Amino acid sequence: MKLNILNSSFLLGTLLLVTGCGTNSTEKLSTPKVGQIKPMSNLDFTLGTITFSNNFELNATWGMGSAAAHKAGDNDKTFYTMTDRGVNIKCKDDVAVIGIDICAKGKIFPFPKFTPTIMKFEIDGTNAKVTKVISIKDKDAKPMTGVSNPLSNFTEKAYNIDGSTLAYDTNGLDAEALAVMADGSFWISDEYAPSIAHISAEGIMLERLIPKGVTGLENANYNVKSVLPAIIAKRHENRGIESIAISPNEQFLYFSIQSPLDNPDYSKTPNVRLYKMDLNNYNDIKEYLYVEDNPATFIKDNVSKTRKQKDVKISEMTALDNDILMVLERVSATTKLYRVDLRNAIEIPINISNTLETNSVGATALPKVKIFDTDSLEGYPNKIEGIANLGGGKFLLINDNDFGIKGDKTVMKVININVNP
Repeated sequence: MKLNILNSSFLLGTLLLVTGCGTNSTEKLSTPKVGQIKPMSNLDFTLGTITFSNNFELNATWGMGSAAAHKAGDNDKTFYTMTDRGVNIKCKDDVAVIGIDICAKGKIFPFPKFTPTIMKFEIDGTNAKVTKVISIKDKDAKPMTGVSNPLSNFTEKAYNIDGSTLAYDTNGLDAEALAVMADGSFWISDEYAPSIAHISAEGIMLERLIPKGVTGLENANYNVKSVLPAIIAKRHENRGIESIAISPNEQFLYFSIQSPLDNPDYSKTPNVRLYKMDLNNYNDIKEYLYVEDNPATFIKDNVSKTRKQKDVKISEMTALDNDILMVLERVSATTKLYRVDLRNAIEIPINISNTLETNSVGATALPKVKIFDTDSLEGYPNKIEGIANLGGGKFLLINDNDFGIKGDKTVMKVININVNP
């Protein structure tokens, strides 16, 4: 198996030569070209090859489905997707994946200069065509990376493929959710801090919003604002802000934590925090209770083993109207879409917020109505993480293939849903 690695400089249509760290191999890397077309049922783009010290080669394809979004005014065949932080391997999985023990705890980054990337697509029949590639950059237009931050609430170690430690990167993002403004700028979420970032249409970081009290980004080469609720810094590792949406009037930004907080243990409760922030006043943030489904109701995911509450995740959302959301709830094989109405929703009382994960008595859960479920459908991929609201009840779904390390393909599906059941 070979692992293809991404060219973080995104020179469209070019090939770079990169020497695998800790090896003597020199490998070719490639990037998608504007105008390149691939079937929507197999949207994999080859990246490159890296060889480990035991001569084991891993192969990956573009992991472009961590998020999806549609810009108001675009036609219903145009949408955006986004990668996450790039190719990474959990230290606990290194022997199983590559055959050698490289590290004990943390993540291996085979290509540490990987740049999280936004891609614009146009549907062409049963194919998807690349029309733009946007790398995320700091305020000086230098490509950012996906390497872990030096945060006061988060100490995930990062490693090269030879086991040497990578330095923490204040300009690192674990990008996970995407929304597009009418002016072409983007709002994205990040799982590290966790944080929310505003990105220009050209990919320049305009500002990054982090939880109050979190430190470590003082030397970041972009504007950092400590405005998000302090309690979300307690998110479980790799379970940060996974979903985001913009109200059609562009006054509000909605976001949700992927799972319950470690307050003290994310695995013991179905209670997730969903937020509404006024984009004219970042300090005006309302907090709501979203209750996840029982894990036994994700039928396809319970075929081979019994799923637990910690396996349930909120992986994306999109706005159907002002204060009306579509929320994607999943384990892996089963994906559910819920219509969630905030118009008459009751906020989590201040005196209950600090204990929501252990005692939510007095908090009112958001009303949710299921409008789509893949359990009775065939042909849908695992790990659907992106939704783009194309308008008129038409939605695009895309999965996160984790860069194809396990052989998964990137698959896009366009579906029609009655959003007012």
